[in-house]
Amino acid sequence: MGRWYTRAVPTTRPRYQVTDTGRVGALLDRAAAAWPDIAHDRKRLLLRLAETGAEHLPQPADDLDGTLRDHAGQWVAIRDGRLLVAADDATAVVTWLQEHGERAEELYRVPASVEDLPAEHGLT
Repeated sequence: MGRWYTRAVPTTRPRYQVTDTGRVGALLDRAAAAWPDIAHDRKRLLLRLAETGAEHLPQPADDLDGTLRDHAGQWVAIRDGRLLVAADDATAVVTWLQEHGERAEELYRVPASVEDLPAEHGLT
């Protein structure tokens, strides 16, 4: 059977070294308890922690605008500048928020088109 090894890949991108001690170790232990399916793989836990944290950061305005365009005509719930949920009716959005223990700062229907905007917006 052949020998398994990892070959270094040349890159100009920065690399990061994290030691599994102290606060990092404690965070990884919490992650292992939360995600037992990958508890054995500390690297995957670290990456999932980073992805989960990024999901809770405010979405850049351009990204949110594009996301809302994708949900034209639907009801949306927004918190901290990010889309929590979108559905065809407000009741479904509220139900989702309750089921997931989430709170929204904004709940509104995304206009299907510019013609659907109220006249006071001056965009019609």
